[in-house]
Amino acid sequence: MYTFLLVLYVIVAIVMTIVILLQSGKGGMGAIGGGGTSTGSVFGGGGAGSFLNKLTAYLAVAFIGLSVILVKSTSKEESTLAAKYANQGSKAAVTKTIKDSEKKKDVKAVDTKKVDVKKDGAKKVEVKKTETKTVEAKKVANTEKVAIKAETKKVEEKVEVKKEEVKAAVKPVEVKKAEVKAVVKPVEVKKAEVKAVVKPVETKKVEVKKEIKKEVK
Repeated sequence: MYTFLLVLYVIVAIVMTIVILLQSGKGGMGAIGGGGTSTGSVFGGGGAGSFLNKLTAYLAVAFIGLSVILVKSTSKEESTLAAKYANQGSKAAVTKTIKDSEKKKDVKAVDTKKVDVKKDGAKKVEVKKTETKTVEAKKVANTEKVAIKAETKKVEEKVEVKKEEVKAAVKPVEVKKAEVKAVVKPVEVKKAEVKAVVKPVETKKVEVKKEIKKEVK
């Protein structure tokens, strides 16, 4: 913000000087460029003088206002810098006391850490004991699993042997069934032949009954 105001201040000053030099009858740039006639021809006679007068007045007000603002801002910055330097001196003393207290705290923390390390060592010993116990328990569980697997294999083998025995006992029964079917087949064929012989006899009986009924009538 301060740099922006400073740049604006310089621009206003430059523009104000140019406008002052352009005014007619002042012996400035208007006279150098051919007197007041050039500016009068551009702005139209007396209107140029009033316009330049107003512009110089506005620029002067802006110049004064910016100078006041810059003076205030610089005074504020100086006061803040002085306060910072003063605070730095007090902060240095405070930091020394803080560092001393921190050193004492660090010494106490080191002592407490030593005690904690001893406790951690005891805890590690206990953890190792528990780990050995868990390893032994895992070994026992693994041996029990192996024994259970061996027993299940034996039972499965026995079941397979019994299945084979059952199959061997079932085979002769199946053979007997096949023999019975072989004996039954010709009997069925004979039944069919008898039915074929009996059918015409039955038809003849029916015809004879019909003829007898006709004769009776």
